[in-house]
Amino acid sequence: MKVNRVPSPFRSHPALTSRLSPKGLSFFIGSLTSQGYVSHEAQQVIAKYGFTGSGVKVGVLSDSASPARVAALIASGDLPANTVVLPGQDGGAGTDEGAALMEIVSDLAPGAQLYFATANSSQAQMAANILALQAAGCSIIVDNSTYFAEGVFQDGIIAQAVNTVVANGAMYFSSAGNMGSLDKGTSGTWEGDFLDGGAITSGPLAASGETGNFHNFGTAANPQNFNVLTTSTSFISLKWSDPLGGSSNDYDLFLLNPAGTAVTAFSAGTQSGTQDPYEIMVCVTNNQLCSFAVNSRIVAVKVNGDTRALHIDTEDGQVSIKTSGATFGHNAAASAITAAATYWNSARTGTKPFTGFANTTEIFSADGPRKIFYHPDGTAINGSVLFGDNGGTTLQKPDLTAADGTIARTPGFNPFFGTSASVAHLAGIAALIKSARPSLTNSQIRQVMIHTALDNMAVGWDRDGGFGIAMALPAVQAALLLP
Repeated sequence: MKVNRVPSPFRSHPALTSRLSPKGLSFFIGSLTSQGYVSHEAQQVIAKYGFTGSGVKVGVLSDSASPARVAALIASGDLPANTVVLPGQDGGAGTDEGAALMEIVSDLAPGAQLYFATANSSQAQMAANILALQAAGCSIIVDNSTYFAEGVFQDGIIAQAVNTVVANGAMYFSSAGNMGSLDKGTSGTWEGDFLDGGAITSGPLAASGETGNFHNFGTAANPQNFNVLTTSTSFISLKWSDPLGGSSNDYDLFLLNPAGTAVTAFSAGTQSGTQDPYEIMVCVTNNQLCSFAVNSRIVAVKVNGDTRALHIDTEDGQVSIKTSGATFGHNAAASAITAAATYWNSARTGTKPFTGFANTTEIFSADGPRKIFYHPDGTAINGSVLFGDNGGTTLQKPDLTAADGTIARTPGFNPFFGTSASVAHLAGIAALIKSARPSLTNSQIRQVMIHTALDNMAVGWDRDGGFGIAMALPAVQAALLLP
């Protein structure tokens, strides 16, 4: 199952009804222009240096960009006339979120040529489209999608495609997601090592025929064999630190009513050596998504096998016992640049350049870091697959922060909240840098963006905002000074 990084219900910003005025803008793009054009100082890059992203091809992956919507945006000047949708890859009936992403990229880098391919239908198709966009000449690729079944502790097929295009010279940008953060108090994530909470001997799980041992979400001194869902969600998943396609340790996932007296949902597949380490519960009623009840109890069970690191994700829900580490999958791949979100007017000063610490991340912006235990081929990185043994590698994710809550002409995206909007701004900034210095490698552009970012959370890298807010003007100026 796949989800796009759509705006989170945590957002509380008022809807924006006005658009930027062309007065005073050196380059006004289309009928509507993202406030990020000014906030990230792309406007100043174009005014002072004339760099517009010309000569750069940017590939976008999202749910859809319908022919009718793309044509309308070209007609209004909100997309360039040479925009390309890969044949058969417009995504069909969808939200046209891909068109909205392309609008933002074009607002910041109006000279760039845009390409689109859907992220829909399967992980394999998304991975193939990533490769196809590079084959079409895209040196910058950006997406805002993820699949629930993607690996948390190992690169899956999409992350491996990201690794391939980056190794071949492209830059890859991906949204962190809108699953909340521990420091903001909005996390819907719990991860850590399995802690034995005792055997199932009675109660609703025993009555259902489940065997095995509870996971203790608390401590040895203060055990609690369940976590509480404190806001509603349609999805709850459990993953653990076995290799993808090779899980021989069997874990199950249950949801109990708030009193803990009845099972209301469960996922209890068998992992016997060839399956993914993955269980998911989806709330569906009459073929429509519904929401699991608030205060329901989430229960994880080790049916048999060895102790493993666990990751429980409630997508856009929240839990009572929470941790950091919300972003996962290819969105948090080591070779990707992962985007956190800050509201374009977070300092409440109007449409002006970001200043840094006044521009804190959105409360829904997913945090890091991301721990991985396996190489892409499924071999352990250093032998240990537990947090407590300091196994694997810890990735500093997210990498950078960018604007959201900006305007777009695509229906449904005015305003456009979420890390989806943010990651498109990062791609636009990268296109400006590349047009200023085409000879720079993807690694050099990445370092320029990081080294010129404005700290907006803790000093240096932090798990909410990465290295800070990417700024186009100082990044381009730094790129011009490189030998």
